[in-house]
Amino acid sequence: MERQGAEASGSGPQGGSSLRPIDYSMMTSLNQEEIEEIQRVAIRWTAAVEAGDVEVLGQLMTEDIVVIHGNGRLVRGKEAALNDFARSLKDFSVQQTVQPEETIVAGEWAFDRAKVHTTIKSRKGSDTKQFDSRTVTILRRQSGAGWRVARVMGAISPTSTLSGVICFVCSEL
Repeated sequence: MERQGAEASGSGPQGGSSLRPIDYSMMTSLNQEEIEEIQRVAIRWTAAVEAGDVEVLGQLMTEDIVVIHGNGRLVRGKEAALNDFARSLKDFSVQQTVQPEETIVAGEWAFDRAKVHTTIKSRKGSDTKQFDSRTVTILRRQSGAGWRVARVMGAISPTSTLSGVICFVCSEL
């Protein structure tokens, strides 16, 4: 089983952890083409966010998408996610740099972990904020449509300061 990025690690039974070893038997080998296809979704997603293009974001997500924002707020379903993005991207311009860390494919599902640096700027003023986060994006391969984002979970770095900012990642902090 090939994977891109860091190797999974954990303490064994001797370390007192109740975690079991990961069973990779359901996971498929990744070839470079498959990795690139998954990364193209991330590139298109980031470009759509930067352009404020909610229509393209909708093309990249499943109907049952779930977004867990950095502050724990949950958004379920494509319509709710698109409304959430539209509201945020109306008020803020967003630029992101994504650094992939690991991609695992298990059948029709892909798990992608990344570091993200985000810069948001109010469209109504000069207020600019930057923050770092970690994301786990779960994609589902859909017949005839390729990979689509099904779940997104973000955790904002504890060193980031975002008081009073509303954005697509974190709602009102």
